[in-house]
Amino acid sequence: DETRTVSLDTPLSPRPRDAPRPASELPRGTSVGRYTVLALVGRGGMGEVYAAYDPKLDRKIALKLIAADASRPEARAEARLLREAQAIAKVSHPNVVTVHDTGTFGARVFIAMEFVDGGTLKDWLAGAAHTRAEILAIVAAAALGLAAAHAAGLVHRDFKPLNVMVAGDGTVRVTDFGLVRQLGQADAGEEAEAPPPALAA
Repeated sequence: DETRTVSLDTPLSPRPRDAPRPASELPRGTSVGRYTVLALVGRGGMGEVYAAYDPKLDRKIALKLIAADASRPEARAEARLLREAQAIAKVSHPNVVTVHDTGTFGARVFIAMEFVDGGTLKDWLAGAAHTRAEILAIVAAAALGLAAAHAAGLVHRDFKPLNVMVAGDGTVRVTDFGLVRQLGQADAGEEAEAPPPALAA
């Protein structure tokens, strides 16, 4: 069945089963680094998210790739994605999505991260009726993830229901750190001028 996982900079939109595959979509079985693509699970303005298989560790993961034809300059898109990976990697908390790896696929940059089998908080709230206690528990868990990021010196800057994932078992992950800033970091013009950070080893 169709699922949605870690978000991009715009809401993800799963592709209907009978919809034609876009030319940019990677087919099942494509190798991205050591990972094997299983299916496209979401698409946003910055790129795509795929479910993939990691044969080395025998687990399902999510692959986030910047779009080859991203509207923003390629260097900025790469810098933003890599900054997101580096930011999340600084936070080890059960309520923050886990980054496993970064790398390149042709001219594209990818992040390999934890696969969250579920939907966004927005989807969860719009679904079945929930009690006040259930809603408070989910929001409190997301707040703990944000607090962990703050403790690591990071400001999310794009926190919203679309950037919180609720797994099928009820666990919560804060995602999409693409606009993250270090505490005390200047905003004006920095993203346009900063060089892309180095890929993680």
